[in-house]
Amino acid sequence: MSGDPLRDSLPVYTGETTISGLTAPVTIRRDVQAVPIIEGAAALDVMTAQGFVHSQERFFQMDLARRYAAGELAEVVGPPMLATDRTMRHHRFRSVAAAVVAALTPEDRAILDAYVRGVNAYLAQAAAPPPEYALLNAKPAPWTAEDSILVILSMYDALHREASVEARMGVMQEAMPAELVAFLTPDTTRDDSPLILEPDGTNGHRPALIPAPEIIDLRTRTTADAAAAWLMDDLIEPRPLLAGSNNWAVAGTRTTDGRAIVANDPHLMLAAPVLWYRCELAWPGHRAVGVSLPGVPWIVIGSTDHLAWGVTNATADFQDWIIVEVDPDDPSRYRTPQGWEPFGEIVETIRVRGGADEPLTLRTTRWGVVQAMDHRGRPMVLRWTAHDPAMTNLGLMRMINARTLEEGLAVARAWRGPSQNVVMADATGRIGWVISGGYPNRAGFSGKFPESWADGSKGWNGELPEHLRPQVIDPPSGVVFTANNRTSSLAQSRRLSSMWAGPDRAKRIAMMLSSARKPFSESDLLDMQLDTRVTPLEAYQALALRLLDGVEDAELAQARQAIAAWSGEAEVDQPGLPLLNAWQRRVRTRVLTPIMRECTAIDPSFRYGWYLADEVVARLLEERPDHLLAPGFETWDSLLLTCLREAIADLKRAQPPLPIDATWGQVNRAAIRHPVAEAAPPFLRGMLGMPEDPLPGHPDAVRVAAPTFGASMRLVVSPGRAADGFLQLPTGQSGHPLSPHFRDQHRAWLEGRPTPLRPGEIVHTFTLAPPAE
Repeated sequence: MSGDPLRDSLPVYTGETTISGLTAPVTIRRDVQAVPIIEGAAALDVMTAQGFVHSQERFFQMDLARRYAAGELAEVVGPPMLATDRTMRHHRFRSVAAAVVAALTPEDRAILDAYVRGVNAYLAQAAAPPPEYALLNAKPAPWTAEDSILVILSMYDALHREASVEARMGVMQEAMPAELVAFLTPDTTRDDSPLILEPDGTNGHRPALIPAPEIIDLRTRTTADAAAAWLMDDLIEPRPLLAGSNNWAVAGTRTTDGRAIVANDPHLMLAAPVLWYRCELAWPGHRAVGVSLPGVPWIVIGSTDHLAWGVTNATADFQDWIIVEVDPDDPSRYRTPQGWEPFGEIVETIRVRGGADEPLTLRTTRWGVVQAMDHRGRPMVLRWTAHDPAMTNLGLMRMINARTLEEGLAVARAWRGPSQNVVMADATGRIGWVISGGYPNRAGFSGKFPESWADGSKGWNGELPEHLRPQVIDPPSGVVFTANNRTSSLAQSRRLSSMWAGPDRAKRIAMMLSSARKPFSESDLLDMQLDTRVTPLEAYQALALRLLDGVEDAELAQARQAIAAWSGEAEVDQPGLPLLNAWQRRVRTRVLTPIMRECTAIDPSFRYGWYLADEVVARLLEERPDHLLAPGFETWDSLLLTCLREAIADLKRAQPPLPIDATWGQVNRAAIRHPVAEAAPPFLRGMLGMPEDPLPGHPDAVRVAAPTFGASMRLVVSPGRAADGFLQLPTGQSGHPLSPHFRDQHRAWLEGRPTPLRPGEIVHTFTLAPPAE
């Protein structure tokens, strides 16, 4: 010990210590970037060592995840986190976690207990706690089995956001004719690339009719109406950055030597450290390598000698708002299919560092806790698969025993957690895809709008039957791919959701896979992950060049020159892309805002944010109906020119101001920071993040990149050939800002260098041993 708590809290990579419960020694061998190979004589010993290593490098990250899910952040952070805790307590995730643990099989409970033992062994032996606790004047609490489940539940919260969209749908349903709602909320687009096509071989897209003037006619709006609408320039939300991913697999028929290869790059909010922790786990007869989730045992994404797998967020619909009908004569009761029933009540206590404990009273119903009030003041209950203990298990760990593609896909089907598109390859060159997780079997309603369940005609009837789960095995094309898009036929997909991510990444991936003129290698798939073409903005580029052809205005002529110079790719040196990006936002706002007037009339907080809104705007720009042209404009071209001038003004108002020909690198710069960076003294903030590099990539490119959002890792691997695989992280292994491994993998991630998947030359060895008898 040095006496300096910051230095003393750095992990020690060389040495030996004892841990009770081990049956034999376990070695933790690290390479020059502190990527470990954890090897032991038995699975439980290796899980204990993985818990020890996670605790060494990422305990504060683990602590934040469990506390966020449980609504216990204020206990260590103080009053600023009270609002977050109040929201999360409504999910009662700590109770859910306890029920999940109680239902684990003896085998899974033994694995989880071994992992927890390792986490706490490191906490007990560490010379000093992680440095964040000194900043917060707090102490780390021991880890429990329930805490590991809370980490999984925190991922549910990160990946499932359908409820916010569905609540808005309730406003639209009340304020608008059904034909207009259908047009504004499509569940298909012209560019859809589902893996499972319609019987006629098409993608199933059938454009909804543009509503006729009898349904909506903006020409009847007054100038005052138009002026009021423009005051609400935030009414149309930017398209949300969905927690998602790309993944694809190519079969042995598409490679030189018959190997199948999997590629995966999950897109998430980026912080320092990143969510994932690289590791290799081995015991006799078993070896796996990839990324793990600190707080949870095993490998989440990776490869064994027999199988490789990658995941993307399924973006299906796992949340429904239930409108609670309150007895008008007795507000303590609500209507059920069996008659009026009294609300229940649960009192939670939120502990607050530096303040008094806060009681929180939750109103409960047979369907769950009342979470919110709708625009009419009616209580609403959120029904969510995450609230059901049966929807979370540790089934993914069984991938270690799977030997064939069918066995691996069976593991994915039985795995319960945030639902994923799982693509997989086996060592014989075969590939497949299946959606994991449990899906609600809705009865009597679609799940698109909030509904009352009071009369018994609507509800969830268990899980969707297994035979309805989409799956593809050994497709003739030799490829499977997903990008949070609609992946199956209309009949299948509409049982799962109406809220899919946009089709652009999936379409681009499909095009690259289908147009390849030579067999694929690992390097080819990594190059695909780094593709920065922004196909949706190509139409805007063509539109702008036509619109500005022969323009004499000096500013617009400069804009045309910048737009013409754009190559179609989101590289940091590219001009024109920031302007096109800003123009697209302005067009979306100008076109859609007047249509939403009735929604804001009944709910002033209403905001429109449909995932496939670009299909709606594209239809209007193509057909240019006079009755849907925003008031105040004579022609659609005049609206577009106004939007372009507004986009130029947006660049000038940026901080710092941007020229018309600004490059993408001036706009898209990394802001990957430690969670406590904003609370740290100014002289420390520079240490608490990655360099503020210009980022190639774009939210609509295969290489998804925004300042705080993007590829949380990139993996390319063939099962049994991990030595040929690649793995990149945007940060380092360590969560300690003073560690040389806090940011040492960032540059390779930024530059797209093919970093080996397996750990390199071993430079540190640490041994965990059972106590001497």
